[in-house]
Amino acid sequence: MLDSEQIRTYLVFWENVSPEVTRVLLNKRLFGYNSNGQFHSGAAEKYGCKRLGKGCISVPYVNLRPVLEIFTSLNVQFKIREVVDFGEKTLAEA
Repeated sequence: MLDSEQIRTYLVFWENVSPEVTRVLLNKRLFGYNSNGQFHSGAAEKYGCKRLGKGCISVPYVNLRPVLEIFTSLNVQFKIREVVDFGEKTLAEA
């Protein structure tokens, strides 16, 4: 059984990354890129992250540190929020 630390998930938010070179490099490191017909995977694929929208990814706790190192190495400001899961509701419970 997994303990609560291993199943925790965090949301990482960022916005308005400038200059453009930094924004492109951040996206390449997070989501990967194609070069000469070959795909180079990014942190999202390597660490089980999910892209939720522009400037937002969900990151499992066990892989949070390497993902945040990408942001700090590029001096990109970010915010972190822990996801609190109360379980699913069925229509009868709602």
